[in-house]
Amino acid sequence: MRIGFTGTREGCTDEQHARLRAEIDRLHSQGAYAAHHGDCIGADAEFHDVCKGVGLWLVIHPPLVPRLRAFKPGNDTRVAKQYYPRNRDIVDETDVLVACPNDGPRRPNSGTWYTIGYAEQKRKPIILIHADGSVRRINER
Repeated sequence: MRIGFTGTREGCTDEQHARLRAEIDRLHSQGAYAAHHGDCIGADAEFHDVCKGVGLWLVIHPPLVPRLRAFKPGNDTRVAKQYYPRNRDIVDETDVLVACPNDGPRRPNSGTWYTIGYAEQKRKPIILIHADGSVRRINER
């Protein structure tokens, strides 16, 4: 199983981070072996560190513009792309999407919400971790 990730560049809340750790541990115990993320500062960097800690193969999908990039070292790095194509690649190359968005309603220009919406269109399982640490599971099989 390959895990994709999308999250806010502001970083996870403490509650999100604790739940993220628990979900990655659970997925790893269920056979997850790889983790894909967009290598931005904030939640992507936190996800990277959690996944590295459990020994997942790390696949980096860097943004074309490096201004907000975290520059985390991965086991594999894809060609840099604009944000939306890169986010679609993360969804297309994985089996489940873990998402840690900012709290509140969907924002039309949010890359995190764009990626969640794309995963919904593709009927991918989504583990949506809210700022308070609660989880909404979408399209689970």
